[in-house]
Amino acid sequence: MKNAYFPSKLKYKILEEARLNGNVTETCNKYGISRTVYYKWNKRFNLLGMEGLQDVKRTKRKKSLNKIDLEYYIMSYVLKKPEYGARRIFYALDEEGFIVSESSIYNFLKEKGLNSKELRLSYVKREKVKDVGPHSVRKVENILRFSGKEAGYAILQRTLFLGKNKHLKNIYITLSIDLYSLYMVGTISETRTTECIIKHTERRLLPTYRSFGVPIKNIITDSSLAYASHWQGSVHEYYQYLKKNGIIQRVMLRKNIEALKVTEENILLVKDRLLQNIFQLTKDYGFDELDIELEFILREYNNNFLHLHGKTKGKTPTKLLYAANQEKTPLPLWVELLDLSSSSGKQ
Repeated sequence: MKNAYFPSKLKYKILEEARLNGNVTETCNKYGISRTVYYKWNKRFNLLGMEGLQDVKRTKRKKSLNKIDLEYYIMSYVLKKPEYGARRIFYALDEEGFIVSESSIYNFLKEKGLNSKELRLSYVKREKVKDVGPHSVRKVENILRFSGKEAGYAILQRTLFLGKNKHLKNIYITLSIDLYSLYMVGTISETRTTECIIKHTERRLLPTYRSFGVPIKNIITDSSLAYASHWQGSVHEYYQYLKKNGIIQRVMLRKNIEALKVTEENILLVKDRLLQNIFQLTKDYGFDELDIELEFILREYNNNFLHLHGKTKGKTPTKLLYAANQEKTPLPLWVELLDLSSSSGKQ
């Protein structure tokens, strides 16, 4: 029954039968399907209900992974989901659209001494207290102490999972927020990789701050694999990229980042607004359209959000970034239209 057609109702019947008799293997043998197919149906049903059991035309071929990329993705799951063994990591990567084999995942885990749940949990516990990268958690407190003095001194960067679109593709949002002005820049992507983060910094963050004539001195990130290296003696690609641009990367534990209430509240404000807009859309927008939607939301936030406390009270992120223009470079047209010149003398 390898090429047999299974209507959505029959798929549901198979899932229910396996659930009731408690024996997945027996049910799969009865209907001539593999356990892999069964779990794929089961995951789609749990995610989308009966709609998830309908046949979906694949618009994108699966990608094969080289050894380095495979190890990267495996370690990503080890760190965020240590309870996942080789099989569950295999299903997760397959769902993300990658061609992998369960045996290669298991062999890698065994080679690294991570082939049991206890070993993975122990590894994650060690990594959480580990000093990550050349500029570590110890120095972040000093950065936060001085971040209230000027725009561009310390920028917090986060990459968050938004959800899946109708084609079961992941949607991620990368946001960079200045800890002084609270000015925010963001992009939408399909994956949470270093490549996407570098693209965000190169195409959106750096050009924006250059247009305002404000240099960036420090970028604070979490210690996830997309931002920081977890191999002793190695230097992460993102750290090297920032160094070439004269920026110092500071790595901070995620729980400490989430404790920065003001920035977290602003990030969640933008994230929730974007989610509301996505749910209101009548058609399934692509990543480019979502990126444009995010840009409109951020522009509205940067131009209208008012600081409520301290010497920045009553000012917007855009006005504060404008006032920090050290190079007195010509500003973008959309900034000039805001008529901010009168506000610079009040800073």
